[in-house]
Amino acid sequence: MSDKRWLASCVSWLGPITVAMLLLGGCGGSEEGIETSQREALTSASRSFSCTQTTSSRGTYRQAVTGSLDSAGVPHNVVVTRTQSGAVDISSANPKLTPGYDGGYWKTTYGLDAWFLGTVTVGFPSKSYYFNMPPSPGASFTAMLKTDFGTNGSYGNWQHWMACTAP
Repeated sequence: MSDKRWLASCVSWLGPITVAMLLLGGCGGSEEGIETSQREALTSASRSFSCTQTTSSRGTYRQAVTGSLDSAGVPHNVVVTRTQSGAVDISSANPKLTPGYDGGYWKTTYGLDAWFLGTVTVGFPSKSYYFNMPPSPGASFTAMLKTDFGTNGSYGNWQHWMACTAP
């Protein structure tokens, strides 16, 4: 197979960025340089997002969500705060996609993916946070922060709709 045909098949199978990094590595680059390039590519492809609660509630309970989205639209470094005090309710570096959350209701009804942020066990009852957002968020999107009080919301829940921007 000619070098050009081999390179074309690699590009179509591995992708142009991966092939470029492999070629750079083979031309005297280092593995560390490749890892740094991959991190930089992910960082440059990420964009921040910010959401503000649109559902009515008392000012002390109003919430906001911030974080970043990688090139695949996956949220990272998500922080839920109270807008009035700035207190952090929960933060999650890498939320976990939870497809069957609430029996798939949010996905089926609203087309939103559920991302589990974590559970706070301080105080009673425990509080589990889910950030529900579209799978491919645009520059502006609607999301919903759901807080379940107690196991599976046995003590109730909050459903706060959010207006979000991700410039």
